[in-house]
Amino acid sequence: MKKKFEGNERVKRSHLQALRREFETLEMRISEGVNEYFSRVMTVANKMRIYGENMQDVKVVEKILRSLTEKFNYIVFCSDCVKGKQHRESIPKKSQWRATEKLQLIHADICGPITPASNSDDPVHFEDAVKSSKWRLAMDTEIESIEKNQTWELTELPSGAKRIGVKWIYKTKLNELGEVDKYKARLVAKGYSQQHGWSKEGKILIVSVYVDDLIYTGNDEFMMIDFKSSMQKEFDMTDLAAKRALRYLRGTVNYGILYKKGGDEELMAFTDSDYAGDIEDRKSTSGYVFLMNGSAVAWSSKKQPIVTLSTTEAEFVAAAGCACQAVWMRRILKELGYTQKGCTTVMCDNSSAIKLSKNPVLHGRSKHIDVRFHFLRNLTKDGAIEMVHCGTHDQIADLLTKPLKLDAFKKLREQLGVCEVPEIN
Repeated sequence: MKKKFEGNERVKRSHLQALRREFETLEMRISEGVNEYFSRVMTVANKMRIYGENMQDVKVVEKILRSLTEKFNYIVFCSDCVKGKQHRESIPKKSQWRATEKLQLIHADICGPITPASNSDDPVHFEDAVKSSKWRLAMDTEIESIEKNQTWELTELPSGAKRIGVKWIYKTKLNELGEVDKYKARLVAKGYSQQHGWSKEGKILIVSVYVDDLIYTGNDEFMMIDFKSSMQKEFDMTDLAAKRALRYLRGTVNYGILYKKGGDEELMAFTDSDYAGDIEDRKSTSGYVFLMNGSAVAWSSKKQPIVTLSTTEAEFVAAAGCACQAVWMRRILKELGYTQKGCTTVMCDNSSAIKLSKNPVLHGRSKHIDVRFHFLRNLTKDGAIEMVHCGTHDQIADLLTKPLKLDAFKKLREQLGVCEVPEIN
């Protein structure tokens, strides 16, 4: 019974992930009426609810409004903003909204800055979070960590000084299966209210802090060494591998991407992956780059959310992520008046991954791959994208997944459209 229940749960999660993909890609057909499209969206939304998805009505309505055809040219106000739910500030009496695009949800324009949560169930305000035991426990854990590390201490505000406020950030952490891993609460300073400071001796130390990440620089090496030593005595800290990146940036300040006027408006993509490149968790790195008229317009280098069991699977997962980006970019280009006439070509140097994207038969190499990544097959079948093989030496996305020899690196960098400023003239 236990194995049967666990199997049913896996099937349920797979169905739900497939429905999420279907919901994201839904668009109104030109010949379709509003009632027909509304019914189609609601059918998918109701199926998701059956499988346990928390589908709020506002999300469904927002989806419908954003994906209507061009003949529906309206501007929609966000109901949460109008009600003032997204932040603590009161709604201004004279709202000045600047939206010009059709069906654009207006947030900050009428209500000031907002901080929406990444998860629809995550609280935004302390008053809401304190009502839940799980978020109270998360806040208690954060306070204990602050006290353990002696992050701050209570004191009297010096005369003439201005205090910097703090706020709670709440986020539900999910694992690779989309299940709740833990509830995280962070107490952070409102850094945007700080002012830049300069020392009287002419020495400069700039420190940037985001939650628990810190980066610093200055014009005095000894001062930076002292600062690092003092921080390591107070907190548990580890160095990030940033020296090589900073050294490279310093040596390439005169380089940039050249975007030529006119030319080909066709979107082309390159996708690649290493295999088990992370020696700690053995996860692979996905990389993709999109080109228009021979210059890069979008790129990504990101560790994959799962541990893959073969190079084919790693390349297939990378291609699926690239395909999702391709769908989004085609929509954006259409809104900008650059509708793609045909399918988007995705260059891949793994023949097995290309065959897997076209072959509907699940064999030994692919039957264990998560259903959500087979979204790539649907796009290939529908003609939205076309997977094409390219040689390893011409795989531009190699730059984003693995270290290369200098000659190969310079060659692929040039193919991205990157050149030195003097060469432009």
